[in-house]
Amino acid sequence: MLDLLPKVVEMKNNKKLWESAMKTAETSGGLNEIAVGNSGELYVRGENGAVSTMSVAAYKKNASKVEALTIAQLMDARERDVFLANNNDVFVVANNSIGMKQITEYAQNIISKIGTEKKSSERVYDRDTVMAMRSRIQEELQAGRMPTDDEVQGFALLDTLASSTSNYNQVKEETSTQKNQIMKAVNYI
Repeated sequence: MLDLLPKVVEMKNNKKLWESAMKTAETSGGLNEIAVGNSGELYVRGENGAVSTMSVAAYKKNASKVEALTIAQLMDARERDVFLANNNDVFVVANNSIGMKQITEYAQNIISKIGTEKKSSERVYDRDTVMAMRSRIQEELQAGRMPTDDEVQGFALLDTLASSTSNYNQVKEETSTQKNQIMKAVNYI
């Protein structure tokens, strides 16, 4: 009877570890993500139903013979498979899991901190230049060419300038983009 006491305590502690790992994986959104160990190895189930780990390269070669397990499947296997009963590495994998939602939020947070690149330019257009541009564009449209969205915006600007009573019009254009900042963030990640 006294020999069983340490096993009962160990089972109780393992239950707490299992519950904590499941809660962490659920909170992080990692339950449906592929189970990856600390060294980058994948947890897989072989044709015989046994759970093991293998490198990504080995998985690619044997993908038809094994199934990559999600965190939820690995935790379920840990709970039910006697061969995994004392494998607490599974808890570390679950505790370290992270879902795509958190990754996306993290990337968006980085991008928002990096900021926005703004460009501004000013030009003065005279009436003759504006009228010549409008005429050339109208010829292209009559020839059947479809304008891009940017060109449509440009046409609207030209129409506004042409309808102005002034011979000279100053146009200020401001653009902002996060493209360069996004590329910096992606390269960083």
